[in-house]
Amino acid sequence: MLNRLDGYTESVPSSVITFPKYGDCYGELRIESADITAPLYYGDNDKLLKKGVCQYIGSMYIGSGTTVLISGHNNTYLHTLGQVEVGDIIEIDTNYGSYVYEVDSVSVELANDSSWYDLDAQHENLELYTCYPFDALGITRYRFCVGAKYISGPKILYNE
Repeated sequence: MLNRLDGYTESVPSSVITFPKYGDCYGELRIESADITAPLYYGDNDKLLKKGVCQYIGSMYIGSGTTVLISGHNNTYLHTLGQVEVGDIIEIDTNYGSYVYEVDSVSVELANDSSWYDLDAQHENLELYTCYPFDALGITRYRFCVGAKYISGPKILYNE
């Protein structure tokens, strides 16, 4: 599915990466403990959310060393996100490397509360969310949120 870069394990120069544009599928997200496998799109709108999980474009690219914010529908790709527990592993494959994160928080938050994530973090982390409760249709008042810390994957070296 993906045209992978070979030979890069700890870091990858930004000059060899074809960064996704809005609407591009550029990876796959997997959470084995919750039986989740989903295509990963850059950008988030209704059309893309029907196709997979979506990265908010206000967050940095995976491997950039800061927060990556990903959402998905509670009645499609993330309908089993509630099975995720602290310590579970999240894997993301991109066209420039494979990444592993370990879940370190699970919570339910108000939809208009953004205090559970930090887009200015100076360390790589992954934040996933979906509407809650899981059996609700349409936009809900709450979000089920999963935070995960970076374990491995190539760091993007900008200006190289």
